[in-house]
Parts: sequence; C-alpha cells; structure tokens
Amino acid sequence: MNMDLRNLREDLKFKEFTEEMAGDDPFDLFQEWYQEALKAQLVQPNYLTLSTANKKGHPSSRIVLLKEVEEKKFIFFTNYNSQKAQEIIENPFVSLNFYWVAINRQVSIRGVCQKTMRSKSEDYFASRPRDSQIAAVISKQSEITPSRDNMEAEFSRYKNEYEGKEIPCPEYWGGFEVTPSEFEFWQGRESRLHDRIFFEWNKSKNSWNRTRKYP
Repeated sequence: MNMDLRNLREDLKFKEFTEEMAGDDPFDLFQEWYQEALKAQLVQPNYLTLSTANKKGHPSSRIVLLKEVEEKKFIFFTNYNSQKAQEIIENPFVSLNFYWVAINRQVSIRGVCQKTMRSKSEDYFASRPRDSQIAAVISKQSEITPSRDNMEAEFSRYKNEYEGKEIPCPEYWGGFEVTPSEFEFWQGRESRLHDRIFFEWNKSKNSWNRTRKYP
C-alpha cells in the first residue's frame, strides 16, 4: 500500500506564547491550558498518550485517561497485569503526551511512575459506574481471549453473582502516579515557527529551569 501525504498540511495561525506567559511553574501552566481545553469543549481533553518501555528498551504507546493531578503527580488507573503496568514495573521511566488539536496545543511530560497508595485505588474504584467495575474485574487485560462472546458471558455471570452486593476492588487493579521531571509546552504557529517552552526540574536548586527550543 502506498500513501502520499506530502500535500496534507495546514498553516497554524495562533496567538503568541512567550516565556513570560509560561511563568515559572509548569503545573500552573498545565492547569491554565487544561482549563482552556475545557472551555473549547474538546472531547475528553484528559485523553493522553502513555509511552512505556520494557527492560529491553522496546517502546509501546496507548491512550489512557488522566483522572487526577494531585500533589504534583499525574494519576491514571489500570490493570496491574496489563502490558503497560508490567513495563512500568520493569522500567519506571515514562512519557505522557496531551494533544489538543482544536486549539493546536500539545504538552509532553517525562517522569517516573509508581503505584499509588492502595486506599486511592479503592476510593476511585468505588466511584466508578457499576458496569465499569465489573469490566475491570473480569478483564484479563492484554491476554488473549477466545472470543467477544466469552467476555460477555463472563461479564453477565459476574453481574448476576454480585447483584445487590458491593463489588470489591481487585488486587490486580489500581492507580499509577507520574512524578514529572520535564515538561514541554508546544503551541502551533504560522510558517511552522511553533513555540516550544521547555521546563526541566533542577534538583540542586529545587526549582524549574525554563528554556525555549527551536520548533
């Protein structure tokens, strides 16, 4: 299959984005940009691409949902037996990428990932819709299933078994929290002269270094 995409382009004409506008704290800037994404009524602005690598350095990426930003950590939830979770356990260095195409902004984050406290996983699990709880319980995430019919039969069986009962959070399901060491804020600009403001944590100074990169 051949695909020629050379002429598929759009010139981006958006407001300026200066170092002064970026401020000194990338968490404050992320919150500001996220609020603007909400105001733009984007579909699921908390979608993010999570990239991991196993101990051999082989990368993989997938979309997950950001559920909390708390104590300067980005939190999502998943099955601890999944491929992404196993890769995080092998290699805790991850990257997150938010791309809000309608407002031509992108935020890339690098950091270290670890499991949340068990109580946080249980609290969030309890807040989920009941069918989502059941789906999390019956899913052997990333394993091969004989068929969709098999999954649906398991779902129905568990739903009937727990009708009228509280569904406990499985031990193999819970949260991960990412502690960032780098942020990059990208804003599309005319003639491909995009703005890229980069923050890197300076441990010795206990502060963020801010620089501008070429697009």
